Amino acid sequence: MGIVTKGGGNEFHGTVFEFFRNDALNANDFFLNRAEQKRPKLKQNQFGFTLGGPIKKDKLLFFTSYQGTRQINGVARATTAATTGSVGGCLEAASAPPLTNDRSAAALGALFGNDTAGPAFGGVTVKPDGSNINPIALELLQMKLPDGSYLFPTPQTIDPTRPFESQGFSAFSRACSFNEDQFMTNADFLQSTKSKFAVRFFFANSAQNTTFRQSVNIPGFPRTTEIRFRNFSFAHTYIFNSNLLNEARVGFHRNFDGFSAQAPFSWSGIGVAAAAQNDNLPCITMLGSYNICAAPSFSAVVDSYDFLDSVSYVRGRHSMRFGGGISRGRVYFRSYQNNDQILFLSYPDFLLGLDGVTNGSGFSNVFLSVRFNGLFPHLLQVWDGNLYAQDDIKITNRLTLNAGLRYEHIGSYSDGLGRIVNFDMTRADPNPPPTGTLQGFVAAANYSGGTLPPGVTKASNNSATNADGKNNWAPRVGFAWQVLPHSSRFVLRGGYVIYYSRLTTQTSFIHLGFSEPFAEAGVEVAASSPTLANPFAQPIPPVSAFPVWMPYSPSSSLSISAVAPDIRPSIVQQYSMNLQTAFANDFLLEVGYVGTRGTHLFRERAPNQALLASPSDPIRGQTTNTLANIPLRVPIEGFGATGIGNIDSAGASWYNGLEVSITKRLSKGLQFLASYTFAKSLDTDGANVVVVSDAAITIGNQNNPRSRYGRSSFDRLHRFVPSYVYNFPSPKSSSTFVNKLLGGWAVSGVATIQSGTALTLVSTNANNVFGITGDRAQLAAGCTNAQVVTPGSVNSKLNNYFNTACVGPSVPFRVIGADGMGTDFGNSGVGIVDGPDQRNFDIAPIKKTSVGWLGENSNLEFRTELFNAFNTSQFANPFTDASSSSFGQIQSTSVSSRIIQLALKLNF
Repeated sequence: MGIVTKGGGNEFHGTVFEFFRNDALNANDFFLNRAEQKRPKLKQNQFGFTLGGPIKKDKLLFFTSYQGTRQINGVARATTAATTGSVGGCLEAASAPPLTNDRSAAALGALFGNDTAGPAFGGVTVKPDGSNINPIALELLQMKLPDGSYLFPTPQTIDPTRPFESQGFSAFSRACSFNEDQFMTNADFLQSTKSKFAVRFFFANSAQNTTFRQSVNIPGFPRTTEIRFRNFSFAHTYIFNSNLLNEARVGFHRNFDGFSAQAPFSWSGIGVAAAAQNDNLPCITMLGSYNICAAPSFSAVVDSYDFLDSVSYVRGRHSMRFGGGISRGRVYFRSYQNNDQILFLSYPDFLLGLDGVTNGSGFSNVFLSVRFNGLFPHLLQVWDGNLYAQDDIKITNRLTLNAGLRYEHIGSYSDGLGRIVNFDMTRADPNPPPTGTLQGFVAAANYSGGTLPPGVTKASNNSATNADGKNNWAPRVGFAWQVLPHSSRFVLRGGYVIYYSRLTTQTSFIHLGFSEPFAEAGVEVAASSPTLANPFAQPIPPVSAFPVWMPYSPSSSLSISAVAPDIRPSIVQQYSMNLQTAFANDFLLEVGYVGTRGTHLFRERAPNQALLASPSDPIRGQTTNTLANIPLRVPIEGFGATGIGNIDSAGASWYNGLEVSITKRLSKGLQFLASYTFAKSLDTDGANVVVVSDAAITIGNQNNPRSRYGRSSFDRLHRFVPSYVYNFPSPKSSSTFVNKLLGGWAVSGVATIQSGTALTLVSTNANNVFGITGDRAQLAAGCTNAQVVTPGSVNSKLNNYFNTACVGPSVPFRVIGADGMGTDFGNSGVGIVDGPDQRNFDIAPIKKTSVGWLGENSNLEFRTELFNAFNTSQFANPFTDASSSSFGQIQSTSVSSRIIQLALKLNF
């Protein structure tokens, strides 16, 4: 695929433009209206120009452009995650208990005392007088932000028909800011009729302040993002003769990303023992309610150097292309500061904050705590190369065949700082000695941490993997056949191609940079010892202590991240067949099939999931299965059941789609394109990741891909998108004024009508006998998938999208443990129901007025663009965590309420 940028010509041409938005023109958000909140702010100006022409005619041409954006936006709502609501943005909503402005211990005790729900695992409850409320929880509930509002907001509305912990509802709009400057300049030097040089330069600087960072749904934790992008390319095209052409291109791009976060308190400021490295980035999640969480802060510089050359040769019936390229990629993670996180399953758990012994349940009130600290600078770098050859062969006047072969050398990432250490389960000691071992750890060949301790293997390369799949061959074939011998009205096209893709630098950084000895991940899940004052795994080594090797032993419960040694590039096969017919003048109908098959797809799982013991198959002396003996039933003792987060390339996907489109070329003032897709996407892992704050958890049975097979999380059964432009007839009048006033009018628009996305119902289950707490939900006996969604319109079930008689907090998991507590995995399937559908219409009236004094083709264009023109409420997915008090509630929209944009553009 080639990208062509705009260039100059022998005549000067250009544009000047301004796009304007103001909240005075917009409708209010559905949920802000519901909470009786005012319309969100939106003030935006996008302005700039383009200009192209000759510096020296027929010799040196230029094209340049500038665009500036200044935006204050309280409307933006980023993509929606099914389990956590909206992901980032400037507009959020949240449920909470019916808190009041009286935050005294006595008032909180009266509200939560002897709460029938109580702590998730039972045990001590909150006393009615509040005397046993944890002082840290009390301080947080009484804390106020600089604007005088509570950190834990008092709900704007109360609905007593909801579950107690979600009776309160609030919708928040806090304006984000975004400023960007883009500049581009191109120059073409026509050395001769055979030789052309082209130079391209692109520059962009942007700064954004996001008021609600990922998964945070209350104010107070903004994130600032600064991005600087530079791109330069130089190309030379030479025509040897009418049959032979060569193009050589070199390029360089640099991207600087900087993210910083703010929080109204620090861990040490409220008396919580945390890593000093992350003290100012606290993160506390209340399942199904408020998430107060500072974003991780980091800075990175991405550099890419590229050289490509291609030769085009035409001879007889053959049109051939040959070429290749080489690229050097470097990603320098200069700094990283993580947010240490704790998760509570209920408000009573938060208010108590006790360890499992003190509260009498055996389980801490702190369900999950995650901390990362260490040496995070990394310099990931890689070499890639490719060669290709393809030929378009005109077999007959009616049949053209395309055949090609591409070779790709996909390199493995290495760390220029020598800080890659991996973990190979096949080399590990499943039964480590009491003194511990490091067997299974594999250090890169350029390891920089000094002498390797006993048990650690040094790899033969700098990636600490097998470096499989470096050499890849990708054939492709296609054809175009004119079906009828004497008519071009019917054309049949088909094709098949293979693509390869590598593991991203971000995933490599997270899984190889967040593990020992250069970093430590301390994870506690459903443990006994954590308290609110001391929630994190101990001891917490200072940054100065790294690199730190931590042997695993029968008494340890370590957590590490790793990449499978045999990981290889993902493979995607695409195949299609379609029939095109010009069934009438200016009309084209296309009916086709598109298929995709993905193999070796990247996925994350926890391969140390506990196994089932029996008298005939004992595990370390265990013949029964209980919650207490989970550490003895894991494949590698010394790591928790979820303690090894492993990325491998064993995922798979399938996509099959029917695509139908009708295109009308411009005639009689009208042109349109109407496209319909009927499709289904299936995979083994795409719908099976739950995001709890920033920790990604693969849910369900880690060792049974078949149980994780189902509809992809992005799967939509139907999608219909019509777009159109209609130019109204110009009046035939002798009056210039009338012609200018009534002429040049047009209207354009696009509509999107589509099914909802596939939803997988999940649940947090601390009693899972396999040690996997993130699971799919349990369906009640006798319930079918068709009964899961509550009947009626979406608007009628905003508080109860799901039928809680079939699935929800009251439906228990099946007990299979010998202790009468340990449960099996949930029995609900993957992608068993759909979220709300979408019906959106964007419309734009357009007026063009000729400006003769600037030239014959010059005009002034005025547009009024109405996004969601009919102000249709289009709802986002409901919360799908069945263990949450917000389960089945919809708290946001997927499309903003009506926004009007005015635009003025001068074309000359």
